[in-house]
Amino acid sequence: MKKSIALLLIIIGLQVSGQTTIDSIVKIEIVDYENNDFDNMKGRTYQLIALKNSFSVYNMNIFTGFELLEKLKKDDKFRYETILNKFTKDSMEVFKIEINSLKQEYFIEPNAIDCVSRNQIDSLLFELERIPTKSIFKELGLNHELLDNNALKHLELFLQKNFKNSKLKESQKAYCLNQLQNSEILQISAKELIRKNAFSDYGYTSVTVYRQSDTLNYQTKGTSYYKLPWFNENKRIYTYNPRTSILLGTIIPNEINRDLLQGRNFTRDLYFYVIDKYCLTRQDRFKKK
Repeated sequence: MKKSIALLLIIIGLQVSGQTTIDSIVKIEIVDYENNDFDNMKGRTYQLIALKNSFSVYNMNIFTGFELLEKLKKDDKFRYETILNKFTKDSMEVFKIEINSLKQEYFIEPNAIDCVSRNQIDSLLFELERIPTKSIFKELGLNHELLDNNALKHLELFLQKNFKNSKLKESQKAYCLNQLQNSEILQISAKELIRKNAFSDYGYTSVTVYRQSDTLNYQTKGTSYYKLPWFNENKRIYTYNPRTSILLGTIIPNEINRDLLQGRNFTRDLYFYVIDKYCLTRQDRFKKK
């Protein structure tokens, strides 16, 4: 399903986006960071260099301060502890000097890791600029008939996971399926899930497009499904476009935020969210009506 959606997005991009834009690109830089607890920041920086018929993807091998300290801890624990002791509010500049020194010591030349087509880049640029529709299901290519057909399967999956020794009465089952097949409830719930943690400090992904005449900047700090919204720094607008994230997920390696960008388990978690909110009582019992 994910491969089909990604291929469809690439085709759509080809139909509406011109070649003049992509021909003016010098390079694209993608920064992908996660920070689950502020003490464990990991990140990757990639550069896409334009070739004649494709873009070469380079891992720039730029490590965060946390990653550099982890490397030092394995090599020289005494020095590691000495540097940590310098990490105080009043000596931040001294600490930065130490980190910059570690960057030089652990420097690794950038290396090519992949090659992506001009079509993929063309589609990504189009989606980064496009204003999406208000329907998340339309953007994902999911119609209500398909969602309705999956309702029973996900209800049974929810029961297997959370109510192994319980069996629903027909009235409870019918009521819950009715909620799961309610298009308004699904749309509201999808928005709530996607916009949860939309603006946080725990994760960061950016795309910078260097063209011959200017630079385009896009970023997101979202930590929910598809890492939405994207902020277009040039136009100063936010967009909830999952296609942008899905396409970006086809370009970068699966190291930091790719699963999040591609909305892994979104459909399953959406059904579970609706069941929990609309089918269960406060005592975690299934409603009859």
